[in-house]
Amino acid sequence: MNLKLETQKTELPKIIIITGGSRGIGKAIVKQFANSENKVYFTYKNSEKEAKEIEQELSNYNVFSYKLDISVSEDIKTFIEYVFKKENKIDILINNAGITDDSLFLSMSDEKWLNVINTNLNGTFFITKETAKYMMRKKQGKIINISSIVASKGNAGQTNYSASKAGIEGMTRSFALELASRGITVNSISLGFVLTDMTKKILENSEKILSHIPLNRFCEPEEVAEFIYLFSGLKSNYITGQTINIDGGLGLLKF
Repeated sequence: MNLKLETQKTELPKIIIITGGSRGIGKAIVKQFANSENKVYFTYKNSEKEAKEIEQELSNYNVFSYKLDISVSEDIKTFIEYVFKKENKIDILINNAGITDDSLFLSMSDEKWLNVINTNLNGTFFITKETAKYMMRKKQGKIINISSIVASKGNAGQTNYSASKAGIEGMTRSFALELASRGITVNSISLGFVLTDMTKKILENSEKILSHIPLNRFCEPEEVAEFIYLFSGLKSNYITGQTINIDGGLGLLKF
């Protein structure tokens, strides 16, 4: 008796753009997505050395770095057009790039305010706008924005950062409403305290911060990356316009 074997259709490689992928959380996300089934394009602004080291480390995978200032809309247009011309699609955009420039608001300079707003908020708007145009052609896509617990709780000395992240969450909901009919989902991930090279020295010695986290530990970048990887899969196709907390329960408590 001859058995007829059905051949399964293999899914085409996904084309993924990750902003701010050379350090910290972004680096962990790049590594998580780096496999033979995906092509990852990640951006960096100043950390060229770190970006090239990631490319070298992941040289067996389809990972490519691109120098980009996401606060400059014309540069973003060039980058997104470049990726689409090479790949003929963009499946996933992860808006991770962001900066802090802290100061009490009464003494905050215009430069500090504008630097953070231009990068975190305007940059997210610019690159989402350009990417969505190409996703709409294919009537599919996922956009994931990285936010912060300070968007809802605020934080002294971070008026600019808090405002930028609150704006991102508002944009997420509006983007989701406008893009739903085209098969594109838009969600944001609100992060608590994550241990990166920049924050380790501060966080590891802060019992006060730790005491406000019900799980009694800080988050690792890899935990964020793994969730985003899973959340970008097919099982999240019916979720849009949401902000999901990864904060160890921090948002449940009042300070």
